[in-house]
Amino acid sequence: MEKNVIISVRGTQTVGGNSSGVMELMTEGMFYRKDNSYYLAYNESGQYGFDDANTMIEISDGTLKFIRFGMINAQFIFQQGKKYISHYDTPHGSFTFCVFTNNINIDVDDNGGVINIDYMLELENGPSALNDFYVRISEPGKKPGVQNEHFFKM
Repeated sequence: MEKNVIISVRGTQTVGGNSSGVMELMTEGMFYRKDNSYYLAYNESGQYGFDDANTMIEISDGTLKFIRFGMINAQFIFQQGKKYISHYDTPHGSFTFCVFTNNINIDVDDNGGVINIDYMLELENGPSALNDFYVRISEPGKKPGVQNEHFFKM
């Protein structure tokens, strides 16, 4: 199973109780299943400074791996209640992030679905930021094959 899909992404970040950024992206991509994992691949938008960046999301057993490569290279692992250290390489330098997943909800099947992640992000021992990451995967002209979709809301 490999198919073209429409991908809607929304990310918000809150630092110190104040919303410091919202990122929204709608793009086309590829969605497929291999063994017991789902994969989603798409190109990032230059609108957010990710020119020539490709993104791959691997979904497996309640864990999501977010991999960005190209001009910017990063890998983030999201697993509820777990903390992971990640590196973010840019043309301007490398950064170390600590990611702690507060809540992850994955409702994906062969027809698409939705992903909601609520996580804390700490940049090189600096202040923490609360982040919400939402992804909706659907075939062109169809809603995702899930029962309880909460569009852009945890």
